[in-house]
Amino acid sequence: MTELIPNFNSADNTVAQDILDASAALIEKWCNRTFASTTYDELYDGQGTFNLLLDNYPIISIDRVMFSPIQVILIRNTDNGVSRASFALAPDSSTPPKPGILTLTSVKNGVVTTHTINIQGGGILTYGDLATAINAFSADGWNSFALGIYSTWSVNDVRPPQGGFECHWQGASYLYQHMWGVPAFNQNPAIGEIVSPIGFDRRYQNYRVIYTAGFATIPLEVVQACAELAAAVYHNRDQNNNLQSENLGGYSYSALAEKTFNNLSIASRYALWQYKNTRIPKFRITI
Repeated sequence: MTELIPNFNSADNTVAQDILDASAALIEKWCNRTFASTTYDELYDGQGTFNLLLDNYPIISIDRVMFSPIQVILIRNTDNGVSRASFALAPDSSTPPKPGILTLTSVKNGVVTTHTINIQGGGILTYGDLATAINAFSADGWNSFALGIYSTWSVNDVRPPQGGFECHWQGASYLYQHMWGVPAFNQNPAIGEIVSPIGFDRRYQNYRVIYTAGFATIPLEVVQACAELAAAVYHNRDQNNNLQSENLGGYSYSALAEKTFNNLSIASRYALWQYKNTRIPKFRITI
């Protein structure tokens, strides 16, 4: 950026960095993508076709492609005096997030009682461990058990957030895990496409994909566009943005009536259009 500003004053380094960061964020927002290599944990609708288009690309690596969300642990509140009870699972701060805090909330005689379980900080490794932690609050009506074979399965395989689910009046509620891995698929990394011979069954958010996508090195044309935008903002700091023109003696000045990305150089404009993610789903699964 500073290479585009003649006689740049180093005292403005902090201001320039703030402008550059804001410009980069604006360009990513406009392009509808994150350029830097990032790990994602996302849910997708199966479209009943042989391919699945991921929101972020180019693909660097795919950790897991899972499908078929299944109930793995039952949670309920059996206190007959409770008027409302629910649980909610929040994510932690890792990337992608792991299960963080499980909150149990009940209301009895107008009094709200809340219990929290720190999954990552409490030595809870399996669904059986989580059920044991929930059962520790049995005095307030809480009861839980892992279903079927899932007692020894890793609790970190459940995807947060989930809830808050009512678990008193309907009998019980459940945590869900996308259970089965897609056994074979090919990748088209440049466009973020996964192709599987078994296809992707048509259903709402029945696929979970954990993958890394983006660029290890940001493309130079995008860096140049960001620098141009930041330089334009830097130069515009001392101008009255509400002033379009003025005359003083033989001197006249006119400002652009509207400032957009189209005011960037032709190379930068075409670079941003080239990297803009305009992908939209053909349709949404509603059932």
